[in-house]
Amino acid sequence: MTGRWGGKHGLSFEEYHSVPGEWEPLAVIAAHRALGGTFDIASTPRQAVGSSGKSDYRALWYNVADGIRAGDAACIEIAIRFIEARIIVSYSGFARTRIARALKGVPLSEPQRRRLSSHFLKLLEAGDKCDEFREYLKLWPMVINADDRRKALGVALKLEASQSRFRKKLEDALSSNQSLQSGPAARGRPLS
Repeated sequence: MTGRWGGKHGLSFEEYHSVPGEWEPLAVIAAHRALGGTFDIASTPRQAVGSSGKSDYRALWYNVADGIRAGDAACIEIAIRFIEARIIVSYSGFARTRIARALKGVPLSEPQRRRLSSHFLKLLEAGDKCDEFREYLKLWPMVINADDRRKALGVALKLEASQSRFRKKLEDALSSNQSLQSGPAARGRPLS
């Protein structure tokens, strides 16, 4: 059975259910530790990660999202790397949605903000409106810079009439007023 998994990506069953080595739970836990993480993503109260299997992979991203909400800088960095990596495997889109939602409530460094904004712009320019892009449209206004906003709105202007609904959502999300009034900085949180 080939080409029937991962939606438009047309992956084989094996490809879709194989997590790349660097994103396997134990590798992510090791990277978290190397980044100086303090939140225990291996055994939070939600679900322990320890044995191999799909449930460990899913539990890991729930735990990373909890770590983001707790302000763990290593969880935040791992989440941004995972969003940027854009791997396509079972549950990866749900994981990106979950961590993007968590990232909306925490302060990000300027380089992290630039990386996310640049990534979202690349997805938009490529026409890759993945399912999690809805959540990205809520995070992007909090991290976007003026140059990326200008480019994104330029892309919006070129969208076909059949994409008018998406165009409206994009324009609403990235309008200067909303972007400048949202995010951790607007709520008095430092962007360190």
